Amino acid sequence: MSITGSVNIVTASGAENFFLPLIIGADAPSQGFTRAANTPFQAKLTTGFFIGQPQISITTAVKPDGTFTFESSLPPSTPTEAVQLSLSLNNTPMYRSETFVIKDTDKPMAVYLYQPNITAGITAGQISKGLANVGLPSNTSLSAKSGLLGVTGSKEGADITFNIAVTVDTSHILTNFVDLALGYYNIHVGFPADCSTSADGVLAQIRNSLQTADSTANQIIVGQIISALGTPPLNVPAQTAEELLKKVSIQFSHLSFPKDLTWPLSNQTDTSIVMVPQVVIGYPRFF
Repeated sequence: MSITGSVNIVTASGAENFFLPLIIGADAPSQGFTRAANTPFQAKLTTGFFIGQPQISITTAVKPDGTFTFESSLPPSTPTEAVQLSLSLNNTPMYRSETFVIKDTDKPMAVYLYQPNITAGITAGQISKGLANVGLPSNTSLSAKSGLLGVTGSKEGADITFNIAVTVDTSHILTNFVDLALGYYNIHVGFPADCSTSADGVLAQIRNSLQTADSTANQIIVGQIISALGTPPLNVPAQTAEELLKKVSIQFSHLSFPKDLTWPLSNQTDTSIVMVPQVVIGYPRFF
């Protein structure tokens, strides 16, 4: 079995011509990009998502001409009813597809990558707003430092201190952009009274507020991407941009924390930037 593809870079000067066919619902783009030649991308194909199927992931280096091939590592019996494709560059995630079906006779998978200029980020107030209904005590203070979101508070004589590692999400759930994992914690039994008493329970509620598709954080992120698409060179109206995002894949390649910051949970208007994502828009969303 041989599965082939290519990696292509949408240029800033060609972005308008590339995305126009997608916006008007025409054929796949045919201009506005160049082949990713002499760039050390890695392509990974993962298959086997049904009960009873072995999950197999294989990785191949993208060739100097920007093409890639999965062949000898895939035995003829490999299940391809559901597969996922991802790309990385020097261990930095650059693209992820939805799960899709592929066959021996399918044409090569051409991936197109575009990096819009997004300078805005997620603010302290926006995080506070996202955590407003988690059940944390009113005197909770939040902090952001080097990829960690810290939470400290007290209630009814009990103390809570924990941090959450915030990284880019590389799963193939394309509505998730950031990944959250519980780090150090010290939560006494019985706290908080109106939340789960376990650290994992607190994290679950915070994840629901910051990580799910309809969370405040994700809505903010999508809004910033739509805003970026509305600026040159694309100048796409907001409603059109929303439809465009349904056809592409969004991958954060990096998430930076501009400065160490501490603020009260109660402050939902603090405009200090806490996290700034570097965004890669990939097309297509699936094959």
